[in-house]
Amino acid sequence: MIMSLENLHKGFASAGYICIRQNPEIRKKPSIAETLDWARTLVSLNMDRLQSSTIERTLNILLKSRADQRVFREQMGAETLEKKSRAGLVS
Repeated sequence: MIMSLENLHKGFASAGYICIRQNPEIRKKPSIAETLDWARTLVSLNMDRLQSSTIERTLNILLKSRADQRVFREQMGAETLEKKSRAGLVS
C-alpha cells in the first residue's frame, strides 16, 4: 500500500524531522518546507516505510549542508532513523 502525502508526513517523515531537529550539532535544521519536500520525494519513490538506503539517497533534501549530512551519518545514521521510525520512537 502506498501512503498518501498526509499520512507519510504524519508518520515516518516527521520522525526524521524530529530526530534531526533535536540534534544540537546540526547547524541548519530542516524547515517544515524541506520536510514536506522530503515527504513528497518519498511518495514519488512509492515508499511505504523508511529504509536506510532511501534515507541515504534523499538525505540532501532534508539536510542541505554536507557538514550536517556528515554529522547525521556519524551520530545517528540512516539505520537508526529507520529503526526509530518503525518503532514509532521519535524522541
